[in-house]
Amino acid sequence: MLRRKAFNCATQINRNFQTLSCVNLPWDMGHRDPGQPFDLDPVNGEKRTPAFSLQLKTRLLEMEKQICYNTNTVVRPGLPQTIAESSSNQALVSDLANKFRDIIMDTAWFHVDRENIYDPRNLATIRHHLMPRILNGLRTAICTHPDISLEKILSTNSTSRPHLCASWESRGEKFQLRGPNRLSELIYSKEMQPLFANEDEVNSTTNEDIVWDDVISPHFDMHKRLVRFKNESPFNTSSDTKLPFPHPHTLLNYTKPMRVYKTQVTGRSILYCFATTMTHAIEGGAEMGEPLTSPVPVKMLVFDGTSFHFVCFQLNTLDFSDEAGVKNIAWVDSENELYYHCGPSEDANRKAEQVVYEKTIGNSLVTLQGFQEETAEKLIKFLLY
Repeated sequence: MLRRKAFNCATQINRNFQTLSCVNLPWDMGHRDPGQPFDLDPVNGEKRTPAFSLQLKTRLLEMEKQICYNTNTVVRPGLPQTIAESSSNQALVSDLANKFRDIIMDTAWFHVDRENIYDPRNLATIRHHLMPRILNGLRTAICTHPDISLEKILSTNSTSRPHLCASWESRGEKFQLRGPNRLSELIYSKEMQPLFANEDEVNSTTNEDIVWDDVISPHFDMHKRLVRFKNESPFNTSSDTKLPFPHPHTLLNYTKPMRVYKTQVTGRSILYCFATTMTHAIEGGAEMGEPLTSPVPVKMLVFDGTSFHFVCFQLNTLDFSDEAGVKNIAWVDSENELYYHCGPSEDANRKAEQVVYEKTIGNSLVTLQGFQEETAEKLIKFLLY
């Protein structure tokens, strides 16, 4: 009886204490700390907003069309006339194309283990291994050519895997490009490269409507997440800081040709060109929602081991509210095959319609099949512009 009375008394005291005191105290059983509000960054406490998060390796069903719709961009097929009709020395271009052919054969011979080169399971890995070496060999040949002026060589610089974060709002929805999947290389320049489109061509885009007429949503396959809605640019053009190479020139990216559609490759390229030029324009004092008084051009080169994708982009406006006004312009020239295969001559799978080049390296005869000189010359003009 005494134990029962003591238990009831203790229970009543506990109830009275919980009633008089704050509910769910830290020492109560089952207490859960609510922590910071969900929309605040746990590191620095900055407010986060929901936005469609995109990365360099994002895959969308209609990626090129979706990116162009959400960035007010019109697409032109082929390279700009300023590059296709550039006044490059044809003798210089032909000489560099011949050197480029030797660079491919030397690189494929000296940088690949002979035992694994013909294993089809290793083909994508081998091509991904050779991509930067082949392209850097061409860039070295351009810089060391006697007909290239020293001023042109010293006018650019490059950096690997630059950090970039671009945030914008289009037609009532917010977007952000960021993440660990960074670009392979970014080439800077001292001066802004020449524009791809003149003022008349830019103004003519006001008559072109960007209308979404697909059965899927323009945000299909995109996912929202809480992000810090801000821009982080690799360029700093403020008055108190002067960089020696403050302008974007060319973006380089190496991809494995595995289960990626052409529109996804070009869509990624347009997205990254847009993000690079937009952050550069904002860093230079441009305001969101307004057309640019000084357009920003940039080029992008995507190499998958055997083919090149050329993309030129010119940012003309930061107004993405509707399709009225001037538009941004992108020129796309994709799937330019450089060569078919390179390896020892005795193991070559020759085809009648392919051009075959042979070169003796040591005691071996190396064969380059299907080398496209037109693609090589187009690449050289693209880099020299």
